[in-house]
Amino acid sequence: DGRFLAASTRQDGFELYDLASGKPVHTFSITGPLSALAFSPDGRRLAAGTRVPVRLRPNAQGGSGFLFEPVNGQMAAIAAWETNTGRQLFSIPAGHWVSALAFRGEGSLLAVSGDLNAPGTVSVYNGTTGQKTATLVDRVDASSAAAFSPDRTWLAGGSGSVPGGAVKL
Repeated sequence: DGRFLAASTRQDGFELYDLASGKPVHTFSITGPLSALAFSPDGRRLAAGTRVPVRLRPNAQGGSGFLFEPVNGQMAAIAAWETNTGRQLFSIPAGHWVSALAFRGEGSLLAVSGDLNAPGTVSVYNGTTGQKTATLVDRVDASSAAAFSPDRTWLAGGSGSVPGGAVKL
């Protein structure tokens, strides 16, 4: 609704700023480096996703160079808050990374792409409780965008390396 701006200012969270005053109104903590943020279209909810830190390791399969691997024992997270009060609605584990978030309408549903069940999963969660309601796509190539249609009946996703697609809800 144009009232707030969310910005990552540190390693373990981000802040919500009131655009009229330019002052921070809430500070949110979340585990891991921030990788995605999304406001609900009505501006009443804010969701964040993180990624697990990665490290370089030598390619053990005979190839040259290095491979990125997630740091063992760490999980990414998905969390949501009310923007007016700063109250956290939920925080749930999310595999190794969250690459895109999109709320449907007033925030009742939250689409999430990333490494949730397997690399490149696109799932839908209840926007208030964080309970998973559906897995729409089991595997896509590192989906990096997600959006609901204005009539709230389609979810579209895409990435830089493969053509996008859409799913009717």
